[in-house]
Amino acid sequence: MPVNTHRQRALRAAAAALAACAVGAPAALAADPVVVAVGDMACGADTPAGTDCLHAKTSDVAVGQNPDAVLTLGDDQYEQGQLSNFNTYYGPTWGRLKSVTRPTAGNHEYLTSGAAGYFDYFNGSGATAGPAGDRGKGYYSFNLGSWHLVALNSNCTVVSCSAGSAQESWLRADLAANTAPCTLAYWHHPRWSSDTNELNSTSVDPLMRALYTSGADLVLSGHAHDYERYLPQDPDGAPDTTRGLTEIIVGTGGRSEVSFSSTPNLNSIVRKTGTYGVLRLGLHSGYYDHKFLPIAGQTWSDSGAGDCHNAASSQQRQLTFTPSGDTYADSGRPSANFGSGTTMSADGSPQRVSYLKFPVSGLNGTSVKSAKLRLYVKDPSVSGGTFNTVADTSWGESTLTWNNRPAAGAAVGTLGSVAKNRWYEADVTPLVKGDGTVAVRISSTSSDGVLYATAEAGTALAPQLVVTAAPGDTTAPSTPVTPTATAASSTRVELTWPDSTDSVGVTGYRIFRDDAPAGTSSTSTYADMTVAAGSTHTYAVAAYDAAGNESAQSGSVTVTTPASTTTAATLTIDATEDTYVQDNLPSSNFGIDTATIYDGSPRRNVFLKFPVSGVGTRRVTKAVLRLKADNPSVFGGSFQRVANTSWSQGTMTWNTQPTADTTVLATMGATAQDAMYDIDVTGLVSGDGMASVRISSTNADGGGYYSTESGIPAQLILTTG
Repeated sequence: MPVNTHRQRALRAAAAALAACAVGAPAALAADPVVVAVGDMACGADTPAGTDCLHAKTSDVAVGQNPDAVLTLGDDQYEQGQLSNFNTYYGPTWGRLKSVTRPTAGNHEYLTSGAAGYFDYFNGSGATAGPAGDRGKGYYSFNLGSWHLVALNSNCTVVSCSAGSAQESWLRADLAANTAPCTLAYWHHPRWSSDTNELNSTSVDPLMRALYTSGADLVLSGHAHDYERYLPQDPDGAPDTTRGLTEIIVGTGGRSEVSFSSTPNLNSIVRKTGTYGVLRLGLHSGYYDHKFLPIAGQTWSDSGAGDCHNAASSQQRQLTFTPSGDTYADSGRPSANFGSGTTMSADGSPQRVSYLKFPVSGLNGTSVKSAKLRLYVKDPSVSGGTFNTVADTSWGESTLTWNNRPAAGAAVGTLGSVAKNRWYEADVTPLVKGDGTVAVRISSTSSDGVLYATAEAGTALAPQLVVTAAPGDTTAPSTPVTPTATAASSTRVELTWPDSTDSVGVTGYRIFRDDAPAGTSSTSTYADMTVAAGSTHTYAVAAYDAAGNESAQSGSVTVTTPASTTTAATLTIDATEDTYVQDNLPSSNFGIDTATIYDGSPRRNVFLKFPVSGVGTRRVTKAVLRLKADNPSVFGGSFQRVANTSWSQGTMTWNTQPTADTTVLATMGATAQDAMYDIDVTGLVSGDGMASVRISSTNADGGGYYSTESGIPAQLILTTG
């Protein structure tokens, strides 16, 4: 989330979350792999003057994702893939991710004989094999998580792609031997492209056919200096929502951008030129999600998801609905009905508005990740229209007229210019909240009206509402083992237990004291600091997951706290120094800002420092960090101790920031503007001296807290006894 010193804020959708204030490290759950993909990146010494050459900025975006793998889509180094250029230009930028890069070669790499510079850079000088595959082949495969990834060489005049060739035969054998349920292939030259240079490559057709036959899911390419996403297609270019390959072109790596043809390819659903960035892919068990991430200063994005063809099951559900009604109303013919027509119109003069409704079912209470409205254009326009919600879904397509048309609600999406006989996709995610009928209105202020196909035009052209639901899960985690209870002091009981397991992942644990809920923890530890001295209590725990499934309670354990022998005291300490650092401004200092900002993209970390005194010989039984939210977020941050307290808010930068402990003291859920929050960070302080804490986030919806410069400093509240 972009946040600047003027505190300009975007409206966010608030998300319910629970602040986990337990002491201890989070449970070790393996995260699904994150992949970054892009092609056509680094300029070189021989790149013509005036070329954009923004490869350093795109590499910053990629580095910020901390990916498990980087898939380069060819033309990694311009202009001829010389080793000297790789070392001088690619190396200091994209080379920062070389250890996790699995590359493919483009045509520019082969302008040096045998792509020698490319293979020497990635495999080692003169090496016959390595991360780029065998020299002379340049194709290979590997597994990542539950996915099988295949890197192919689309320079088909050098390494043949024809049916029966060594590469095509290897591919079919590799796919036949593959047991992973999900498959992604990538290479340089796209099979289909709407680029103005007409870069459709029929040479890779045999590779597409082999992939389609095997049930592969995704194909990524570069070469065209733009971003383009297609509907799932068969190798002949016909839409295929059952087994089709989804092709995404990501030639936005920084070298330059090229415009699109005025007539895009038939199943091209999203196109953008002039925006540089990378494609981020989450590779999950049985499904994937993707998002285009632009460079700093640019904002356009695209996102989506899909299920794997060969997966027995998927935690994600992607549901496609056709309309139960679609028609339009015409102000010039206010009593006329057009429900039997094969097209519907949105026009500004005469004023015409289209209506569609869809019977959404099968979500069963799961959250909606995205909703995309797909429409087929029968008559082009400079404006595809504005999409608004319609609360009243009782209308019928055979009776709706201008006179009885239902009122429209909030706008949920727009489309720019649209071409004839092409598919388009509008993001209407706010339209769908759960199961039930939803309706949408399409309107336009342009006198150049648009016509869309209706369901009456036939199944192949009917509108579609594609809803992606968050992972569904009905299996509860395993029942926790009976916890171990320790009376750490007269007013503190500490519980520990082994991690539970879950088919998706354990979200947290519910703690019961004397058969009543006492609190929750995101880790397999919990500190109860509400007990009285000399009291006896019985504890048990239950595990729950993100879908709300909860295990049975563990066995119970009884513990008695000792009688109090010291006088308790509460100390409140204001932060004396606070600042934040930012990864894409690594030398900048923000010590005088009136807020401290944390964020996952760009990465921003907050640092706070407190001069603790007055504890003396007493034991710190509780430490609470009190913060007031200056900038709301769906995630309030992760809190970790910083051992090095010598830093200064007036000099700290991203480059000089101290490291934080690996143990997460606490995490914070959603925050609201100007609300006050108390976070249990008891493990932060053990006695007098300087204490420092870092606040960080991996969530792109960053937030912030007021700083000392605002007059509302962070406070550390210590309870001793």
